Amino acid sequence: PHTGLFAANDQFYKGYNQKQLTAKDFNTSFISLIERNPPFEVKVLENNYGYVFLPGMLLLNAPQEELDENSQMIYDAIMDLNEKHDLKGWIIDVRYNPGGNSNIMVTGLYHLLGNNTAYLYLDADKHLKAWTGLVDGTFYQNHEVYGKVKTRAKPDTEIPVALLTSVTTGSAGEFVVFAFRGRKNSIV
Repeated sequence: PHTGLFAANDQFYKGYNQKQLTAKDFNTSFISLIERNPPFEVKVLENNYGYVFLPGMLLLNAPQEELDENSQMIYDAIMDLNEKHDLKGWIIDVRYNPGGNSNIMVTGLYHLLGNNTAYLYLDADKHLKAWTGLVDGTFYQNHEVYGKVKTRAKPDTEIPVALLTSVTTGSAGEFVVFAFRGRKNSIV
């Protein structure tokens, strides 16, 4: 795969780093994990930290109802863990996320992101083309709804969040990281 590949509006855009990755760029345990195609997972680490594993979630042509169900699955898993444990922070792992539908992931992470601007789309002259963000569990691009979760509690935008990335984090995985830019107590 190439690094820095984004998909938007059924088109693909390459980033500036066009290094072709090979098996030599990864250790064998990393390759083994990717080959197993691991599913989404939320769990507690060391009785103190919530861990969210977000693999790529393609679903590019799925109906909105299916997209929202996947966002709700992420949100509910985070909330279930949050309600059962007194967590000191969260780890969001997008190291093995080559892309997919970022709307699902960002919407599902609403409890940790809260109401905010996820990212902006600019034209070549850096004029605003589109605003994307979360408001009360709904993910918008301009005024169009791209995702929605039924919220159960006020978002926790103060709890520390660490985002794990790698050279295989691409497109939607990168958009998850962009959504946390500017959020206090977040580190990549």
